[in-house]
Amino acid sequence: MLDADSLDEFIHSFTARRVDQLGRKSLSELIVYLNERHGFSVNTENEAFSQSKELFQVRHIIVHNGRRVSHSFLNRIDRDDLEVGQEFPLSMEYVTSRTTCLATLAKEIDDQAIDKFDLTTEEEREW
Repeated sequence: MLDADSLDEFIHSFTARRVDQLGRKSLSELIVYLNERHGFSVNTENEAFSQSKELFQVRHIIVHNGRRVSHSFLNRIDRDDLEVGQEFPLSMEYVTSRTTCLATLAKEIDDQAIDKFDLTTEEEREW
C-alpha cells in the first residue's frame, strides 16, 4: 500500500501480483487452492481433470523441452506408452479431445464460482 496512491491502485496492484502468482502454479495446485481457500469441490478424480492436467504438462514440454518427453513429464502424468527423449505424439485429435476435457473442467469451476460468489450468468443478465 505504501507504493500506491489510492486504495483502488493498491487493489489493482495486489490483484495483478496474485493472478501472476497463481498463473505459475500447476493445475493440481490451482485446484487445491480453489478447494481449500474458497471452499470449492472441484473433482480431481475424473477424466476431465486428468486429461486437462496432462494437457498442461504437454504444453510445458512443448515450450521448455522441444516437445521431448522428460522424466519429470512422465512422473506427472499417468501414461506408460511414452519414453524419455521421444517427441510427444501431438495430433489434432489429441488437442481436440484434451481441450474438450479442459472446457468441461473450466465449466465445473465456473459453475462453482457462480454459485459461491452469487454471480450472474450471461443468460441471467438483463441488457
